[in-house]
Amino acid sequence: MSVHPLSSTRAADPVTQARVHLAAAHRLAVLHNLDEGVGYLAREALAQLRKCGPPIAVVFNKCDLVPAAERAARIEAESKKLAVGGLPVFATSALTGEGLTALSDWIDD
Repeated sequence: MSVHPLSSTRAADPVTQARVHLAAAHRLAVLHNLDEGVGYLAREALAQLRKCGPPIAVVFNKCDLVPAAERAARIEAESKKLAVGGLPVFATSALTGEGLTALSDWIDD
């Protein structure tokens, strides 16, 4: 009898549970609010997630709260802080729907 790997983690420690779930993921989207910026912990978390295996994208949500004239520069600056390297980066707004089609296409790919 085979046991699904996700169902066998109930008794495991939280780190093991997280690793099992991440290993089973098809895609991983790391979400940040563009209007708030990112810090050291976000950069370290992304570095750790890169070791997990599934393709990762960085999603900057709430892009509607940043003036359009400043948006590209803000995305570039926050991407550098995160050290995104070659990861895909999406700017989205859950409020307006901006960027969600491109993100959805990446997830479905």
